Amino acid sequence: MAKFANINIEFDAEIKKVKNLRKVSERLIVESSKKWEKNKINIITAGTGVGKTYNIMNTLIPSDIKEGINKFLFLTVFKDNVDQDYNDMKKALRGKADVTKSVDEFLNADDDYPIVLVSTVALAVNGGTDQENDQIFINYLENEKFSLYWDEAHFGGSSSPEAAFFNTGHRAVEYKASYYKFAEALALLENSKVFGFTATPLFEHKGLIPDINSKMYNLLVKKEDWATQEELTEITSQLRGITVYNPDKVGFEAGIQLALIDYLAFSENRELEVKIINAHEPALKLIPKTIMTLNAGMDRDNITSSLTLAEQVEVVKNYLEGKIDPALFVLGKATEKGYFIGNLLGEWKKVKTFDEFTNKMKDSNDPLRFIFHIEKFKFGLNVSNISHEVHSRERNQSGPNVVTVSILQIFGRAVRTNFGIEDLKDKDGKNVNYVSDAVDWLVENYKDSPVFNELREYMKLQNSHTFFVPDTETYKVAVPEWQDYYSAPLSMSQFNWVDRNGFKKVIRPSQQERDAAYKLAQKDRCEREGCKCFEDFVTNPPIGSEEFPLSEEERLVNYIKGLEVDHVDRNLDNLDPENLKTYCPNAHSGKTMKYEDYMPK
Repeated sequence: MAKFANINIEFDAEIKKVKNLRKVSERLIVESSKKWEKNKINIITAGTGVGKTYNIMNTLIPSDIKEGINKFLFLTVFKDNVDQDYNDMKKALRGKADVTKSVDEFLNADDDYPIVLVSTVALAVNGGTDQENDQIFINYLENEKFSLYWDEAHFGGSSSPEAAFFNTGHRAVEYKASYYKFAEALALLENSKVFGFTATPLFEHKGLIPDINSKMYNLLVKKEDWATQEELTEITSQLRGITVYNPDKVGFEAGIQLALIDYLAFSENRELEVKIINAHEPALKLIPKTIMTLNAGMDRDNITSSLTLAEQVEVVKNYLEGKIDPALFVLGKATEKGYFIGNLLGEWKKVKTFDEFTNKMKDSNDPLRFIFHIEKFKFGLNVSNISHEVHSRERNQSGPNVVTVSILQIFGRAVRTNFGIEDLKDKDGKNVNYVSDAVDWLVENYKDSPVFNELREYMKLQNSHTFFVPDTETYKVAVPEWQDYYSAPLSMSQFNWVDRNGFKKVIRPSQQERDAAYKLAQKDRCEREGCKCFEDFVTNPPIGSEEFPLSEEERLVNYIKGLEVDHVDRNLDNLDPENLKTYCPNAHSGKTMKYEDYMPK
């Protein structure tokens, strides 16, 4: 019993350590927001799934309210997302602020109580009235304390047609920069606080367009500050792989066929795992259903560098013929005309709303599996069971830079955590969204199950994604970007670190992470209680010592250079700021000798 008790203690300690990874949301969004500048459009960047919208609703706006701000604009791009954002905002701010989708209600609200308008940028710019400009909002907010939270700020974020050419890779002669100008005008008001959020910052956001960068942008999060791959193992699904096919040699059709082969095999394996697991654990409700999305090219004359949506549909229908029931409505289309479901017989039905369509994607009993779109799902699609994406287009660009914004945005639809279990709750009854909570649940409830290993593999693979993309210039840049900054490989999945005894294998921080942690933790004075090193070295060095002839300023510089960082709990992998103390070399070595930390472990 003692052995297993120790294992459980070690497991709990490791779980606690891993859960610190989720603080990336606080670091990138909450802490970064504190560095905002007045009269600027302050840009916060973080990958999909990090929690931008959640933190706006649950942390940033409540903090603003405490500061006396009582007017808020939460603006998104995709109108289909307004209802969901509105409902989430109402839940988060219940008892703290009114929430509305009505421009008139916002403009006529009582000044004594905070109110949030949830809207599209387009509606705000048009004022929601017959006046097709944003002056109504500008005039109204001129004498108000307000905050603007502009979601998906890459869309319409170019300050001019010239900047848009760099930011998008396409000529935009008729581009009016109305979204940017609206944000700029609000930022210049006296009592404003303006933020833009995006997972894909523009070249202009980063100040990389010579001579025409907007001086309004203030980038609060640099790329080097982004989530590490270790942090991504906690908050996103893991990358199972990216297959790059050559459309010139095998055709775009072959890319879809490769994706279908993998998807059907993947789905069949999950179904088999479910049967094995449920044979021993019949009460466990598993949901193996996953979705494939297919990104098509525009339907234009003489376009040979892409497949159109209709052509993609035909390729899928032909491949699936004889493999599934032709009457099942397994196909879905998201177009400018709305949302549709179809079958292999060529029958199509319109789905009334975006919510109804996405609910069908999530519903384990609904046959919908294959979703076709052009650019409809670049953002705003929060469906956690997307496991496969296939792209059948080249993105022809004429600008001086290779622009990957659209590709990365579409990739981002596949990173929401999904463990394939219905109504998965932690010990406190809360929904499980973080990976370590899912691992904790697995060990807590099924460590003695004969199918523990099968269940672990099932959950790991459900929480993964894979892409099939053409070998073209734009994707050659986008793929390594995704691998380096937006995802962690399946080999790093936390499910690989646990066995049936609950033993959690140690995550070893990279040297880069160590250096960054030490830099932040190191003070300019030794923190060991009772140590007189500062006096002996800087303020009152012994006569005849090497330090004595130097000026106090020189002694201070040398002293600081010699300081070291000590791990309080003697665990060199624990980089929690509270575990890092600044010690002088003598104090540090004394502790090392006392506990024999120099001995091999």
